Amino acid sequence: MIREWYRGPALVLRRTNYGEADRIIDFLTPEGKFSALARGARRDKSKLKGGLEPLAENEIALHFSTKAPGRARSDNQAGDGLAVVTEARMRQFFGAILTNLGRLGVAERLLKQTARLASEVDSPEFYRILREALLGLEQGDGLIQLETWARLQLWAVSGQEIDLYYDVAGRPLVLEARYDFDEERRAFVRRTEGMFSPTEIKLLRCLS
Repeated sequence: MIREWYRGPALVLRRTNYGEADRIIDFLTPEGKFSALARGARRDKSKLKGGLEPLAENEIALHFSTKAPGRARSDNQAGDGLAVVTEARMRQFFGAILTNLGRLGVAERLLKQTARLASEVDSPEFYRILREALLGLEQGDGLIQLETWARLQLWAVSGQEIDLYYDVAGRPLVLEARYDFDEERRAFVRRTEGMFSPTEIKLLRCLS
């Protein structure tokens, strides 16, 4: 028996082609992260197509069945079976992000990080943070400051305490070097091509 499970805003974290014309969508909503099947979404005349965009806030309606085919369970375990998208329309498109490679790179990293953390921790704050970050990218806010703020907020919601003064080996962070963040060990790793610059390390300390 099919029943409605969710109706409201959603951000698309990832889309995966499924079958001949379907897609499996990983959604982030104020009620959590989950996956849903969008039947026929890849067809040109699909009514769902325009409301399943990654860089947009969408309005969706979902139903699910305990006997639905596909994956056994949605990410937030709302019930056995995969939710099915029955309605989807775009609320707001953050199209300016696509016009700049720097903005697009930040958006892609934040989408991946949010998807990973929201799979581990259930919090409505993930939706708020990601939406504010996408809006900031749309408006052209400073990329370094925005990404640093968003990452710090996401880690805080996930309960990860970040060591901003020592690396994974216990050595003091050098502000002239670059680092990557090891989420499993919740500390920085020094790398020549690291994602975090000295400026970002300083910002993280100021914002913590």
